This record gives sequence, C-alpha cells and structure tokens, in this order.
Amino acid sequence: MYITKRDLCRQGTASVAYSGASDFADGADSDDEYGYDANGNVVRDDNRGISSIKHNPLNLPQEVRFADGHYILQAYSADGRLLRRITGESLTAPVVPPRPWLGLSSAPGADPAAITWPGIGDKPILPDTSMLVKVALPDTLTYAGAFVLKGRKLDRALASSGYIKGDTAYYFLRDHQGSVRQVVSGADGSVVQENQYYPYGGLHGESSAQALSASNGASASGPSL
Repeated sequence: MYITKRDLCRQGTASVAYSGASDFADGADSDDEYGYDANGNVVRDDNRGISSIKHNPLNLPQEVRFADGHYILQAYSADGRLLRRITGESLTAPVVPPRPWLGLSSAPGADPAAITWPGIGDKPILPDTSMLVKVALPDTLTYAGAFVLKGRKLDRALASSGYIKGDTAYYFLRDHQGSVRQVVSGADGSVVQENQYYPYGGLHGESSAQALSASNGASASGPSL
C-alpha cells in the first residue's frame, strides 16, 4: 500500500536560491496527488504537472506526459542504457483550409487575416476553433556510445573527464562523491556551469557563471560534500 497524502511532503517547501532545483514543489492541493502502478512506479505526479508516466518491462520511464502538453519519450537497450530521448510540446496552431476546394485568393502560408473570398471583396476570413490542430515539435537526442547526436548532427563527444562540443573541450571538476561540481571551458578556463548538491545527492540547481554572478556577485560553490 502506498501513502499519497500530500501532508507527508509539505515539510520544507520554502523557496531555494537556485533555479532548476530538485526541491519538492507543492504544485497541487488534493489528498491524492500521486499515482502508482503494481510495481510501485510513479505513474502520475500532480505537484510536478505530470499527468501520466509509462514504464517499460525494466521499470524504466519510457513515456512522460505533462498537463501543459510537454512530453518525454525514451528508448533503452536491453540492459537499460538510455539510447534515445525525444522531448517536445504539443502546440495549438491555426490551419488555413486548402485552396483547391475553397477558392481562396491568398497564397498558401499567408496571414489568415489577409485571406479573402473571391467575389466577396476584401472581407477577412479568420480561422475559428474548428480549424485548430495539435502540432508536435520534437527535439531528439541519440546516445551512441561516447557520442550524443542532436537530431542528425553530432552535439558532443563524452569522456570520463568531460566532453568535447564543437572545437572546445569542457572539463568536469568533481567532489569526493564523484558529483560534477563545475564544468570548465578548456578554451579560456572559465566556469560555464556550477552545481550544488544536498547531502543526500539531490541537485540544488544549476546556473551559468554569468547567471551566478548576476544573482549574488559571488561563487556559489559552498562546502564540499
């Protein structure tokens, strides 16, 4: 039996200093904010706006749907290694009816407000709600060994000490637990990312060096774990 009472998760929900933090966010207010399957996997999380999660036979999440239309699709190898991740958003967009049977005088792709009917003059024809469809805009990452492809182009090459993107090598600075605390550019030695962690390993948040400087004027390295 799984306890889904929100009161058990409401302790310590104050705002944190860093964006992107993994802290608990109280995004819902009901007595049943989580759903689970027979294996104990979370299949719904109202606080994070997740409407459904589907898992593969290895109990790894393969499809995540958000209430706002965003989605994540993931594919794995037989031993559980992530091979592909597709992220996207379903958008509502106006669709202009095709010209052949409507006899529209405007060219395809024209502003809907500028479309006119032949013989009626210049009265604009605007799309109504029946002319709206869901359009998916996916972003695909493919993991092929040490290489990460974004779409069909190489995005970066991974290594234990960092990664190479374009003509620049980036190096990881880790703490004694192996967590990446800083990412340093090999081109000029600048810190391009800095991470903070809770003692249990949860991520505080991550920011660029410029964002950290703008927010508090100092490094946010803090004590090492």
